[in-house]
Amino acid sequence: MAADRGFSRAAPPFALPRFFIDALVSCPGCTAWRVRQRSRERGQATVQASEASRAVAAAMSTASSLGLAAGDAIVLQNSNKLTLRLLPCDVLARVAPVAHQVAQFEIDLAQRLAGSGSPVAALEPRVDPRVYERDGFAVTLWTYYESLSPREVAPADYANALERLHAGMRR
Repeated sequence: MAADRGFSRAAPPFALPRFFIDALVSCPGCTAWRVRQRSRERGQATVQASEASRAVAAAMSTASSLGLAAGDAIVLQNSNKLTLRLLPCDVLARVAPVAHQVAQFEIDLAQRLAGSGSPVAALEPRVDPRVYERDGFAVTLWTYYESLSPREVAPADYANALERLHAGMRR
């Protein structure tokens, strides 16, 4: 478990979904496939398969070079960037073409919001909080949190988390 490895993966003090699952699977009956299909129906951009494999390799290589064991990757979301769960290090990686130039903004915003006590996902504590560039991709590394189902979150708790997040964004 995470605690056995010397770091904590305790759930953040909120239950807002951080990333929507949009796995690259070919099972027409599963939820992830339906989410991906709706994205395509709405005309949302996704990382092309040829670029996705390079992006996954860039994330795994980046994590490995930083001392994080990354022998496998699960695609959690494929939109204009990939969101990956790297295993066995259990890290969330966001990967986008360097040309998108939003990765540093995401890091800066997350740090600012965390500093104000807002409920946001944490950057991965075992590496420097920065954008790593590899093979034409910008890679950022974050703490991975298990998703919660809507039934696990009381509406009042969800509303409170949103209120705190909006208060932090106004600061």
